[in-house]
Amino acid sequence: MSSARWLLSIFWIAQALAWIWTCRTLIRHGRDRAWTAFLAPAAIAALGITIAAVLEAPYSPWDVVRLAPTAAIARGFPLYSGRSTGAILSTMYTPFSSLAYLPAILFREPAREAMAGRFISCALVFGPIWLFCLAPLKNHLKRLMIFVPAVLACSFSPALWYSGTRIHADAPAIAMLALACWFETGKRSTATSLLAGLCAWLAVWAKQTMIALPIGLMLWSF
Repeated sequence: MSSARWLLSIFWIAQALAWIWTCRTLIRHGRDRAWTAFLAPAAIAALGITIAAVLEAPYSPWDVVRLAPTAAIARGFPLYSGRSTGAILSTMYTPFSSLAYLPAILFREPAREAMAGRFISCALVFGPIWLFCLAPLKNHLKRLMIFVPAVLACSFSPALWYSGTRIHADAPAIAMLALACWFETGKRSTATSLLAGLCAWLAVWAKQTMIALPIGLMLWSF
């Protein structure tokens, strides 16, 4: 049996067990535990579609193409070449959009690098969502009840799901934008304001369209 079939089998078995647990919880506790009961199958679904997005990376030509500037940096090539010198790279974004994916180059094989790059994108986009769940909610179960639907909601938006699961400048830009807002809207201090400013400029260094973020944060702070 191929690896894909093994993974599909594990996914459907896990989903079946989750729904059995959901039905038992609803029968025993009724509506009082309805949200908790549906959390297990929802979490497995969110994990399944995220893993599937990562594993399909080798079959997408765009992921390898967008990883080429990062590979060029790792091998000593300049990110932006002149008209007659250097490697021709299809990049039009600011440097952090390539630097953010440097850990993926450690795998030294295009298919694995592409999967690692997609994993980094998922961590960059979904990680800040989890951070926003930490402060207001002290219970891990309640945090999951916000985080899991948020990830599933992203999957219903083709544009957002693409940005969150593909190698693209959008992922580090969104991550730095979210972190800047997280630092600035939390407990205010000199350190958090500096970190918010750093993340805001890194967002601009990931994608030029984020240029309004530092200005917006400065207006918010005043």
